[in-house]
Amino acid sequence: MPENTPTVKDTTDLIDVSDVEEQFDDVTPVHTRDPLADDTQPDAPMNIAEEPIEMQVGGVELAPVKSRFAAFMIDAMILYVVYWVMMIGYRGIALENAAGPIPVMGIHGMIFHGLALLIFFIYFFLFEAIFFATPGKLLCRLRVRSKDGNRASMGSILMRNILRPLDLVLFPLLITVAMMEWTRMHQRIGDFVGRTVVVVMRVAPQAQAPVTTA
Repeated sequence: MPENTPTVKDTTDLIDVSDVEEQFDDVTPVHTRDPLADDTQPDAPMNIAEEPIEMQVGGVELAPVKSRFAAFMIDAMILYVVYWVMMIGYRGIALENAAGPIPVMGIHGMIFHGLALLIFFIYFFLFEAIFFATPGKLLCRLRVRSKDGNRASMGSILMRNILRPLDLVLFPLLITVAMMEWTRMHQRIGDFVGRTVVVVMRVAPQAQAPVTTA
């Protein structure tokens, strides 16, 4: 064999594998990749179910309708007792006969029920103005707040209670319930005008004292 003839080993050493590697990437050959293809990944679909159901105001949870209804029923039972005590007292003073029917018709009926409505208004207004909650709301751990979560002003509490009779009139028609259930901040008409909301007051857990060993 001539001396200048390269051996098989010398021939393989002359191959530059880098020229071959440039034609391919890790996944897809370069000559098969579409240059017009968009390399960006599609946006992940938004999962609407992950959004919180209960709205919050100032970091405090809005009161659900069932809690507000339970608080109203407690207040209604208290006012029912007040109503009968007022009736007995009015008959004893105005009619000089405490044992008798409720005055409904005539001048005595108008005066008695006018006084009853005034007492009911004072009941709701004073408790919410002083404690930001009626006894029913206190037992259900509810409070009246402004829309931004701060303490409601006296004017806001006054407006929400002035319009309370309208909400009670619309209650049998389920309009009041629908507004509290479907509106964004669970507001009735009085809350809309007074710019107030009813929230749930959570009790902060008490820190436990560290356990020490003797």
